[in-house]
Amino acid sequence: MNAADNASDVQHFSARGKLLLSGEYLVAHGGLALAMPVRFGQQLEVKTTSVNETAALHWESQEETGAVWLSAQLLPDDWTSSALAPQNQPEPEAFNRLVQLLQHCRAQKPDFLSGGRATYHATTFCDFPRNWGLGTSSTLVGLLAQWSGADPFALQKAVFGGSGYDVACATAKGPILYKLVNGQPRWESVAFNPPFSEQLYFVHLGKKQDSRFSLAAFEARGMNPAPWLHTIVHLTMQLRFAETLADFSEHLRKHEEVIAALTGFTPVQALHFSDFPGVVKSLGAWGGDFVLAASALPESEVRAYFTNRSFPTVLAWREMV
Repeated sequence: MNAADNASDVQHFSARGKLLLSGEYLVAHGGLALAMPVRFGQQLEVKTTSVNETAALHWESQEETGAVWLSAQLLPDDWTSSALAPQNQPEPEAFNRLVQLLQHCRAQKPDFLSGGRATYHATTFCDFPRNWGLGTSSTLVGLLAQWSGADPFALQKAVFGGSGYDVACATAKGPILYKLVNGQPRWESVAFNPPFSEQLYFVHLGKKQDSRFSLAAFEARGMNPAPWLHTIVHLTMQLRFAETLADFSEHLRKHEEVIAALTGFTPVQALHFSDFPGVVKSLGAWGGDFVLAASALPESEVRAYFTNRSFPTVLAWREMV
C-alpha cells in the first residue's frame, strides 16, 4: 500500500438547535415567525480515508452522554438507490431518514460520496437530549447540507417537510424573523434580547412532540389560516419589541388565544399550570417539548414551582439562548 492509499482527511461541521417563539402552525402558511438558534446543537466529524477496498460509509450517532444510538455501515448502493433498514437496526426510522437524506444529497450533488474506493467515517455528536425537541433532525439536515454542498431547504422539504425555519436556525448566528414567500424561505437576522430576559425560562414537558404529526392534525381541521396571518405578524412584532415583562406577557397570552382558536387545542397553561403566577406559552408543536414561562417571581421560586409539579428541567434564558 503506497502513501496515497493511507491519505486521510478530517472535516468538521456544526449546526444549532432551535426554538420557535411565535408563529407556530401559521409559519407553514406564510405567517411571520420569531425563531431562535440555541446554544445547544449537533456536530459532524467526517474522516475520509483512501484504501484499497470497497467504498463504504461508516455512520455513528452519539447521544449527549457519548452513548451510540445509531450505528450503520452503508455501501454505495445505499446512497445511490433505494435502501431499507436492516432488520436488526434498532432505529429503523432514523436509519431510513439518513439514507433518504444521503440520496437527496447525491441527487443534488452527484460528486458527493463519489470518491472511488474512499471509506468515510462519519460521527455526529449531539450535546442535548434527543427528547428535548431542539432539532435533532434539522441539525442533521444542516450538517449533511454543509458536507455535501446541497440545498438544506430542499433536503428538509423532501425528507421531513415543514416550513424550514429550523433549518434556517441551524446556521443562524442569532434570532431571526422567518416566513415563506410563495413557498420560498425568507428570513432576516434581528436583535432580540429582552431587557427582562432574566425573568424568562424554558421548561421541558418531558416528552417529544413530532411536529409532522401536529401539523398533519392541524391541516386535517381544514381551517383557513389566511384571516389569522396579519394578527400573527402584529403579535410577533409586539413580542420582538416589548420593553416590559408585563407587555411581553400580555402578547404571549394573546398569541396563545389565537393559536387555540385556530387549532382547537387547549393552551398548555390551562392544562397544567393554571395557578402559575405568570404566563406559560407553548413553543412549536403544542403538547410537548419546551414551553416558555414568563414570571416576576425570583428564579428559585420559578424552579420550585415547576419541579414540584414534576417538570424538573427548567433552563433560564441565559442557559438556552
